[in-house]
Amino acid sequence: MYKKIAAVSAALLVAASFSAPAFAHVSPAPTTVSLDGFLNLSQTLNINCAASLTLTINADGHTGSITGGSIDPGDWQCALVNPSNFPWAVTIGHADANGDAPVTISGLSSTSIAGDCSGNVSGTISSPGVIVLDDTIPGVPGPCHISGALVSSSSLTVS
Repeated sequence: MYKKIAAVSAALLVAASFSAPAFAHVSPAPTTVSLDGFLNLSQTLNINCAASLTLTINADGHTGSITGGSIDPGDWQCALVNPSNFPWAVTIGHADANGDAPVTISGLSSTSIAGDCSGNVSGTISSPGVIVLDDTIPGVPGPCHISGALVSSSSLTVS
């Protein structure tokens, strides 16, 4: 009986010593930065657009929000794309050995004369503040593919 209790206690102690990996931490936090770059957007057309988004990182270093932004030419059709329904929630996951961490932008939404897109976009964030996106979200009249890189106006460290 005591051996079983000791074995169970030892197993619980070993299990308790393992913990889930911590979320990546982006620093400095809290902070607000501009994310600028080019995104390839495809739905009914395939266009390359300049994007500028405002990212706020919360004090916890792994959540935040995109509070506003614009899509501009590149291609002339980019002037017809309007990001909407801000803020978009941002969650940063567990960093890998290289310091890259998954990032999810939830609630992304845009409208254009060609159609509408909304959903959650996944990518990666790495130091010095580069977010790489390559994902497809639901849209009308068809799904929307978003790919490209956005670079922070200030250095961000992902650890």
